Amino acid sequence: MLRLSIISCLSFLSLLLFSFSCADHVVPTNPVPAQIKTLDAFRSIGQTGAEVSNFGVQFENLGNIPITEYGVIFVHGSLVATPTMNNSVKLIIASPADLNQKFRGGPGLLFAPVEPVIMFSYRAYAMLSNGSVVFGEVKSVSFAQE
Repeated sequence: MLRLSIISCLSFLSLLLFSFSCADHVVPTNPVPAQIKTLDAFRSIGQTGAEVSNFGVQFENLGNIPITEYGVIFVHGSLVATPTMNNSVKLIIASPADLNQKFRGGPGLLFAPVEPVIMFSYRAYAMLSNGSVVFGEVKSVSFAQE
């Protein structure tokens, strides 16, 4: 009889312990979007020896709404246009979002050498799981062709 009481007591204490060890995940009631910063563009020499335009982003805050995609959008040929998701070339950065600086460039950003000056308006963007998009500040740059 004493043995049954000890087993019952231990079973009860185990269940009590398990019930307090599991916590439900709390869904944030106040969604906070990510904050993203547009970094300065620069030119570099690519693996083929050609010049490549590089664009960068950095998250200042990841927020609590999942980030589904991020990168840079740019408009070629204008220093005054505001890049939007509809009028721009999108450069997606494939690595996971974190607070480190990320850059994207490539051969697709090389333009015909007949243009004496290459002009861009660009900005960072992040698409969130709730369908909204957050943007960094608009920046402009021009590169002279050599």
